[in-house]
Amino acid sequence: MKEFLSFVGSTLLTLLRARLWPIIAGAVFVFTLTLVSLTMTSSTALVAGTDPGRMGRSFVVYLVLIAVMIGVPAVLANVRDEIGRQPFLRTFALTLAVGFSFVFAAIPSSIVSAIVGGIDFGQWLSVVGSVHLEVWVIAALVALAFANVRRDSAAAVTAFGLIAGLAIAPLLVVGSAALAPGVKQIVRHNYLDYGNGEDDVDPNTGFPTNPTCMASDSETRIVSRYDLVWPILELNPIVLVSASIPPTVTTFTNPDFTYDTTAVEPVDLFGTVDLAVRKMQLPIETDITIDECANLAKYGTPYPSGYDGTYTPDYIIANSTSGFGVGLIGQGAYLAVASAALVLIGRRPRK
Repeated sequence: MKEFLSFVGSTLLTLLRARLWPIIAGAVFVFTLTLVSLTMTSSTALVAGTDPGRMGRSFVVYLVLIAVMIGVPAVLANVRDEIGRQPFLRTFALTLAVGFSFVFAAIPSSIVSAIVGGIDFGQWLSVVGSVHLEVWVIAALVALAFANVRRDSAAAVTAFGLIAGLAIAPLLVVGSAALAPGVKQIVRHNYLDYGNGEDDVDPNTGFPTNPTCMASDSETRIVSRYDLVWPILELNPIVLVSASIPPTVTTFTNPDFTYDTTAVEPVDLFGTVDLAVRKMQLPIETDITIDECANLAKYGTPYPSGYDGTYTPDYIIANSTSGFGVGLIGQGAYLAVASAALVLIGRRPRK
């Protein structure tokens, strides 16, 4: 144990002297504080009904995850020629130290967001636990690559490739669904007739007070079957962390529009990402009618949230489930397969 701790300590000093590690950690510290400050002072974040604290913390978490995915293999690759190929446990200790240093670098910005915007510890602990879990997973993948692949360049490529398998491959798989046969969808649209600008309009909304709709038209489009491939997205660390807490939506008046416009949106990036994935779970409607006059009479606007007749945030939440468990199982299987493959590679005799 003494030898192990001595190696870890001396190697961490080597990492510090190489400068890339403190540079990335410093960048995380600066950028997270900047993002939180900009979020807290933006005009949208100060509108009643929004939650700048949660929005700021979601920015921080995403930036930390990106830093861990890119920074951990980069820091190890930067000194591989100096420390050589080391056993898995030694390498794993180094990758964990580097990964969690980026988490610690973001603590000041998290404290600022908590002081300014408050904090829901029940939800925040779920996010923090998920982030820590992702650090362990990424650190393990990088350690497996550097402990089992002999050549320095090949070890670095393997480490980045394994992380890309979690972060990028799911996006490519879901994107490829657009190339597969889709479902035919018919959309009928009744447009609001604004006349020649001479009709009476509501001074608060800008919409006609006595609306009429033009004759309906229709279009036929092919919709991709994302409901068949959405589980693969949950392997992505950002998507998985977003699914660790239930999405929360809020109603607020958007100040960027001339007239009062009510919007129903997620309160943070976690909800934005999770709702986008949850939406893929829902069956595709094949016949949709969008009546802007009916919407105006019912909602006070011809363009309510989800006005295309398909998915409002509340509808998505009520008719979908969290993919967090699916993501955990998927990442566990991915880690097991990567471990088996790299151990076999490491034991293969050199020719």
